Amino acid sequence: MRITHRSRTLAVLMAATIWAAATTAPQATPRRLPFHGSFTGQLTVLVPFSEGSVDRCNANTTAAGEFPGHYLTLVDTAVGEFTHLGRTRVESTSCLAPDSPFNVQGEGILHASNGDRIFISFENVTLPTDDPDLLDVAGSESIVAGTGRFVAASGDQTCAFTVRLSTGTITGGCQGEIVFDE
Repeated sequence: MRITHRSRTLAVLMAATIWAAATTAPQATPRRLPFHGSFTGQLTVLVPFSEGSVDRCNANTTAAGEFPGHYLTLVDTAVGEFTHLGRTRVESTSCLAPDSPFNVQGEGILHASNGDRIFISFENVTLPTDDPDLLDVAGSESIVAGTGRFVAASGDQTCAFTVRLSTGTITGGCQGEIVFDE
């Protein structure tokens, strides 16, 4: 049997088509979905350079010396329920400037029970209440990345919670939306 140029070309095209079909995985479609949850936990305040304090909080705010002191490190640990995560462990660290105690910036991780994580950054404002033992906190969070099925996650949410100063107890919730591949 003699192989012609036409037969060889047809065989190469068929092989290329089969290879392309076998190696091309279907692409996941990103979806924008509601994202909300509630949590209860503990707030710990760490002085600069103490064990557990965060380097970004220990450093001066600017090289120009706009703030001559150091930030306090706030560490939050909480548990709650969040959509798409189920039972969730929340960990965050934030920096509080003693000369501006009403603005708090930080980062956090939402840990799903299956091991997936969502990474967030946030900016909060603390508001005094009529009760000197309570602070109301409100702010916005950005979902910046994740692991597992949230590896390319993004989104925004608003959060509000209350801190009882005498015990460090925090209680609150968040709502917004998340974008991730399903």
